[in-house]
Amino acid sequence: CAEQIVSGAFPRLFLPDIMDVNDKMKTQNKSYIETAIEKLCSMQLTGGGIALWPGSAVENEWITSYAGHFILEAKKKGYLVPADFLTGWLRFQKQAARNWSIPLPKTQAENVSTGLTQAYRLFTLALAGEPETGAMNRLREYTGMSTNTMWRLAAAYALAGQPESARKMAGDLTTRVPDYYDPGETYGSQLRDMAMILEAMVLIGEKERSVPLLQEISDQLSSNSWFSTQSTAYA
Repeated sequence: CAEQIVSGAFPRLFLPDIMDVNDKMKTQNKSYIETAIEKLCSMQLTGGGIALWPGSAVENEWITSYAGHFILEAKKKGYLVPADFLTGWLRFQKQAARNWSIPLPKTQAENVSTGLTQAYRLFTLALAGEPETGAMNRLREYTGMSTNTMWRLAAAYALAGQPESARKMAGDLTTRVPDYYDPGETYGSQLRDMAMILEAMVLIGEKERSVPLLQEISDQLSSNSWFSTQSTAYA
C-alpha cells in the first residue's frame, strides 16, 4: 500500500546525512527511492490525491500528505519528480485545505484526526512554497486541536515565513505525548507523534529544547519494541 511504500523509502533519503554509505548502498537506495516515486505516481487519481491501494478509486487524505511530503523531500535531494504529479497533488491539497471547516464536536479521536490531517496538509503546502495562510489561520481558531496538531501548524507557519507566529504557538506547548493503541486515520502512535513534534521543533528553531525528546525517540528506536512502519520511518 502507499503508506508502506512511503515508509520504506522516506528514511533512505537521509541515510547519507547520518552515516557512511558505500557505493553499493548508494545504488540500492537510489533504485529503491526511484521505484517508490514511480509507484506513488501510478497511485495518483485524476483529482490529484493518492489512493491507499493500487486500483482504488478513493484518495486517502493522510497518505496524500505523507506521500507528497516524501516526494517534495526527494525532489530537494535531486530526484526526478514528474511535474504533472506535483501539479495535480498541489491542486488536490489546496482544494482540500480550503474546503476544510471546524468540525462539529465528535469523539476525541475524531477531533484529533481531523485537526492533524488538516495541519499536515497545510504543512506540506508550506513546504511546497505555496502556503494556504487563510486556512492556517482558520485552523488556529479550532479549540479541539491536539498537541501534535498545534506543533504541526506551528511548523507550517515557520515554513510559510512567519517565524513569530510559529514561536508564539509553540511557546507553551508540551512535548509529552500520551501512549495510545488505535492508530486511527492518521496511522499514528506515541513514537510517530513524538517524531513529528521533533521535526517541528527543529523547523521552528527550538533545537536546544528538543534534546530530551530526541533522546527519548532514540531510546525507543534502540529498544526491542515493535513499531509500525510509519512510526519507524518518521522517527
